[in-house]
Amino acid sequence: MAAALIVCALPLCAQISESFGGNIVLGRPTDHSITVNFLFTANQDGVYLEYGTASGVYTSSTPVQANIQANVPYQEVVNNLLPNQMYYYRVDSKAAGKTAFSQGAGHTFRTQRMPGSAFTFTVIADSHLPVPQHCNPARYALTLENARDDNPDFHIDLGDTFYSDNVGGNNTASMTYAAVAQRHIDHRPFFDILTPSAPLFLANGNHDGEYLYYANPAAGINVNLPLWGTNARVALFPNPVSDGFYTGDTTV
Repeated sequence: MAAALIVCALPLCAQISESFGGNIVLGRPTDHSITVNFLFTANQDGVYLEYGTASGVYTSSTPVQANIQANVPYQEVVNNLLPNQMYYYRVDSKAAGKTAFSQGAGHTFRTQRMPGSAFTFTVIADSHLPVPQHCNPARYALTLENARDDNPDFHIDLGDTFYSDNVGGNNTASMTYAAVAQRHIDHRPFFDILTPSAPLFLANGNHDGEYLYYANPAAGINVNLPLWGTNARVALFPNPVSDGFYTGDTTV
């Protein structure tokens, strides 16, 4: 696995990760599927996944998707997989104006193990990445590297991650959907240390902005914040939904 290059300059690190110039978040693993969410930093004329059950041997692929826009998340659901199986995959992409596809670094994921089997997962909480006095980005990156090196089946983030409720220093005028979405985008290269091979499960913290209290004008924050926070999370991170495999609330 190619290591992500993290260039730190407080308070945030530069978005330099996958060889194709973007990042990957896996999510919603089941016994027969995986969801892959990409974010590219440049327009792409074509993108597809190659995958298989042996390292470096890609026997299947997804259809080529054209006209993938920079900084607009693109999501692919890979179906008809075997249960309890390790898969190897890579992302092939053709940047706008190029004539040939480039092959991305190889990654892995595993479909649901058999009930009763041992498995490994990792947990991180309260990264507070956008708040310099709360988070050292280089140390946070190292923490994610340590989690990656445990080879977890999946990773859980317990929230207070995007800290959307302090966008613009709680200044209602500067709190926009674009600013809230950027908080989520800024976290992607950090997650990319781990999530190309460990599906991510996000829990909401109150500071992530989806708390309905903020929809009350008395909170003194833009009343649209819960909607903006939810929309940004749903677009950029494939959390489970009630779909027959996962159970729970039927709303996001």
